[in-house]
Amino acid sequence: MQAPRFEGKIVERRIEMDHREKASEAALRKSEERFHGIVESLADWIWEVDASGTFTYSSASSQKLLGYCAEELIGRSVYDFVDPLDVDRVRDAFAEHARNKSPVKSLEHWKLCKDGSRVCMLANGVPILDPDGELIGYRGVNYDVTKQRLLERQALQQQKLESVGLLAGGIAHDFNNILVPIFGYAEMIKIRHASDQKTVGYSSTILKVAEKAKKLVSRLLSFSRQQALKVEPQNLNDIINAFMEIMQRTIRENIEIRLNLSFDPCTVLADRTLIEQVLLNLAVNAQDAISGTGAITIETGHLIFDSECCIRHPGMASGRYVSVTFTDTGSGIDEATLPYVFDPFFTTKPIGHGTGLGLSTISEIVRQHKGCIEVGSKAGVGTTFTLYFPENVGADDPQLDVAVSKELNTPAGTILVVEDNQTVLSMLRVLLENAGHHVITTDEPLQALEIVRSHGEVIDLLVSDMVMPQMNGPELYQRILEQRPGIKVLFISGYAGVVTANNGYQEEKDNFISKPFTMEAFIRKVSEVMTGGAAV
Repeated sequence: MQAPRFEGKIVERRIEMDHREKASEAALRKSEERFHGIVESLADWIWEVDASGTFTYSSASSQKLLGYCAEELIGRSVYDFVDPLDVDRVRDAFAEHARNKSPVKSLEHWKLCKDGSRVCMLANGVPILDPDGELIGYRGVNYDVTKQRLLERQALQQQKLESVGLLAGGIAHDFNNILVPIFGYAEMIKIRHASDQKTVGYSSTILKVAEKAKKLVSRLLSFSRQQALKVEPQNLNDIINAFMEIMQRTIRENIEIRLNLSFDPCTVLADRTLIEQVLLNLAVNAQDAISGTGAITIETGHLIFDSECCIRHPGMASGRYVSVTFTDTGSGIDEATLPYVFDPFFTTKPIGHGTGLGLSTISEIVRQHKGCIEVGSKAGVGTTFTLYFPENVGADDPQLDVAVSKELNTPAGTILVVEDNQTVLSMLRVLLENAGHHVITTDEPLQALEIVRSHGEVIDLLVSDMVMPQMNGPELYQRILEQRPGIKVLFISGYAGVVTANNGYQEEKDNFISKPFTMEAFIRKVSEVMTGGAAV
């Protein structure tokens, strides 16, 4: 008679244990969800690798930092994503830590992103050991320190320039004092012995050499920032047009100088004399790079620096800028030399044919005007220098009109713009509307797909950023092509390369324009794609 009661207690205990087990499982799930939510919300990248360095876990922040989602990383080696210049060092460091089963502390290295750019990472990790104490992997976190390193590099370069500038300024000051008597005595000799042609010739040669030294001193003073700027509103188009005669007299006749200037004034606060010095130096440099016949092209335009552009050009502020692009068809600059072209006293010219101050002086003049300069080149192809100056915009001139659109006979169309940067998105809308197009904008790729579903038949062109949350530009385009076959596309990006839908990397194409682009160049590119471009 006691058995049923005993069995009932057993059942009750089992039910109670089941409840406790379920409660424990629910608490564990809740804890795991909370931990997962915290990890996924962090801007820093949490990761795990096995003993060989193969990813076994990655937090979602890898998408923002590298452009790769977790699924694309898991199963692949850490070294697949490390800059080739850093691979050996990182591999050796990891192997040493693995041998000693020691923590990884502040291992700084550069990683390659999906779009071809680079980010500087600071890695910290702890070893994962099995019950027998054997190493089975590492768990850690990577911090993005790219901006700090770029700012440090810029500060170091600035300190170097300032030190050299102080030295150059002191030398120039003393040398000017030496030149005064050289000019004076040479003139006196020339006057006193006017009847002696040989002596007159000697003194004239002394004066010519002294004049060259005077110009060199002027460049040293400019480089050392010991010349006062005479800044006033200047239209760069007017300066270039007026200076053309001097450039044409200076440059060889077998080199053509082409102008492609903006229709709108390119007004900046500038010292006209120094801007002319920049133009002449760039023209002479281009001439030296062109061995035979060739061409120099000077372009101007308007553009806006967004946050992405400011990261690429540390120290620059967001806002409206004017650009001067100087392109030659010369021999170009090899990749190893390119990082040093703005260093003072660095020159690739033979001894006696260059001071090494030309480009460093140009860089300093542009910096004095609160601008920046960048260079792009390929050996055997040519070189392009692009100068950016803050635009001097009046209080009554807030619009973003672009007169270049008036010269184009592009039929008005409906354009869908997808860009996750609101500043750029607003600018593109205004530019395209001013050019007569109907514009639809969104900052989300998934919303763009919804827009195409409802407007697909009337959209003529997709303008898309390359790197965005949810999916990249080429992936979005492939999805849109499924709904709207034949639609044309123009990709924009802050990087020189193009990300393809299959995660590859290729050179720029006809349907791509790189940031920062001028408003004139953008409208021309839209016209080219709409009138002559085909779907890709």
